[in-house]
Amino acid sequence: MKILKHSFFSLAFIFLFIAMPFLASAQPIDPCTDPDDPCPIDSGVVLLVVAVIAIAAKKTYDYRKQAAVSSIL
Repeated sequence: MKILKHSFFSLAFIFLFIAMPFLASAQPIDPCTDPDDPCPIDSGVVLLVVAVIAIAAKKTYDYRKQAAVSSIL
């Protein structure tokens, strides 16, 4: 009986690890499939644009600061 219990738990454990990726990889239904209601631009795009503008402003500031220092020397 002990061997049967051990075998059952081993098979259940193996089945769990084989079935886990199939259970965990379920994807939600795409919300943008309706042509009448297109997907809005998320805030991620806005954050990306803000980050690009901030980096460009920092590089421009550093360039002008370096140009001012080198013109004094």
